[in-house]
Amino acid sequence: MCYDCSMRKKSQDSTRDRRRKSGLCIECESPRIESSKSYCEKHWKDIQDRRQKNREHGICEDCSQECAPSRRRCQDCLDGATKREKAYIRKRRKKVIEHYGGKCACCGESQYEFMTIDHINNDGAEHRRSVVGTRSICLWLIKHNFPPEFQILCWNCNAAKQFHGICPHHHQKTENST
Repeated sequence: MCYDCSMRKKSQDSTRDRRRKSGLCIECESPRIESSKSYCEKHWKDIQDRRQKNREHGICEDCSQECAPSRRRCQDCLDGATKREKAYIRKRRKKVIEHYGGKCACCGESQYEFMTIDHINNDGAEHRRSVVGTRSICLWLIKHNFPPEFQILCWNCNAAKQFHGICPHHHQKTENST
């Protein structure tokens, strides 16, 4: 929502978003600091001071309402953060699936909910152990520019490959080609 004209606009059109994308503080257009995605040193310190004061008084760090039990935020702020995080994770996963073709490399299934990320060389467990600390394979793939050692398989093909060494669709393809 544009505060100047009260018209609904896309979020990327807002002044704050333009400043953030330019590497500036969303409040004052000063260069932002490394530890903050949106603020200069002065505004970041103000936010940290406000949050500390709210913690000392047992109220929500973000909106100053009563905190949820054993938490630093109220239930509304916790719910909003959870909702934003789920949307971000889904967006990342969709980006990865689309990059690797958007459908199962074995059977062609394209239902988003069935898609899994497969290590072509069957070294998934070893890979997960070597990249401990990453929150998601999708994030790792994006940060490493989508390495070619991965593919998209549907849940059934991935499970068949894991438990039986080969997917039944692969047998069907080889039988039909002979």
